[in-house]
Amino acid sequence: MTYQETLRFLESRGNQGIKLGLDRMGKLMTFLGRPNMDYPTVLVGGTNGKGSTVRMLSQILSEGGYRVGSYYSPHLHTFRERFCVNDLPISEEEFADLGQAVRRLAGGTADPPSQFELLTTMAFLYFRRMGVQIGILEVGLGGRWDATNCADPLVSVVTNVELDHTTRLGSTLEEIAREKAGIVRTGRPLILGALKERPGQVIEDICAQLGAAVIGTLPAECMGQDVSGE
Repeated sequence: MTYQETLRFLESRGNQGIKLGLDRMGKLMTFLGRPNMDYPTVLVGGTNGKGSTVRMLSQILSEGGYRVGSYYSPHLHTFRERFCVNDLPISEEEFADLGQAVRRLAGGTADPPSQFELLTTMAFLYFRRMGVQIGILEVGLGGRWDATNCADPLVSVVTNVELDHTTRLGSTLEEIAREKAGIVRTGRPLILGALKERPGQVIEDICAQLGAAVIGTLPAECMGQDVSGE
């Protein structure tokens, strides 16, 4: 496929709508040799400030000498903005090649992957090809059933919790907090932003149950407008 054909293909997959759940991603990752496990990852969830946080973490690690893959959602101008290595977006040629790879996996099933699941798969494959030393992934929606959560993060981040996507995540801050806390892993730390008391307590209780240390707080600028266009 050419770059333009890849764009048309992905745009057509937008008709699938949002599909939460990890079964489709699990099958894709297994078939592709589990690229989601080839390098350490950080998952960044929350209501606001996810993209800014991904960018800041990526820049810090890049300055430290690491080869960093960054996955953003959504994009501002082009799908290519979603896939960066040390802040450089994927080329049109690489994007088209990855699109061809995932297109072969998208059809012929009763439950085909969504656009976001295909893009997330492309990100995992691209970072493996580029030999990244760490991947920083922005959660698309919620956390627990988001496609990015097929990764096994060393560290998770929840920037904040507000009412968002209430028809899918729950109608209260506490319910939404539980969904976003789904990216926390047993025995691995969570960086928690400035949360209101009730959702903050929900997440801290979940971390206590999992033996996940709650460490640090994020800078105040992460809590407001997302400078990356998120």
